[in-house]
Amino acid sequence: MRVPLTHPVNGLLENSSNAFNVRRFGKLGISSIGPDPRVNVIDEPWRRWRFGTTMQEEDLEGEFSYGIEFAPSDNLESKSLYLFKQTPLGQTVPEQWGPWQRPTGVRGGTFGWHAEIHKDGSPVTPKDEAGFELRYCIRLRDDPFPRSVADVEALKQQLAEEAKAR
Repeated sequence: MRVPLTHPVNGLLENSSNAFNVRRFGKLGISSIGPDPRVNVIDEPWRRWRFGTTMQEEDLEGEFSYGIEFAPSDNLESKSLYLFKQTPLGQTVPEQWGPWQRPTGVRGGTFGWHAEIHKDGSPVTPKDEAGFELRYCIRLRDDPFPRSVADVEALKQQLAEEAKAR
């Protein structure tokens, strides 16, 4: 996940569970999946985060989406949920990064996640000022509990390895 360095992050890097969260919306429910907002890397002109989650059967058909909740200030009423509808992972080549995606919709307010679960109205088309982008890569691992990157050094190492592989 990335956002331009020009995007305001205010108190996001110091504290954050209320101001920043990534949620996974599936057919049967919702879950928070990280990452820790403090574990990020400056990769000009971006600020980047990494998180992982275990694939589920519905992911193969594309019946899920991710939502990035972000409050650009200490006022949580200004929080928005940026939605990223995912393509069917069953058509994805493992170990290969997909293209960067922009949000497909946005829901405003503290309870945007609740409106998304209950399909209360339709999300609005996002404006470009959010700046968040998301991409994914299927990793074949014998690890039933993938984790977000542990610290900034581990994230720097992963990004360096990916750059060499390109």
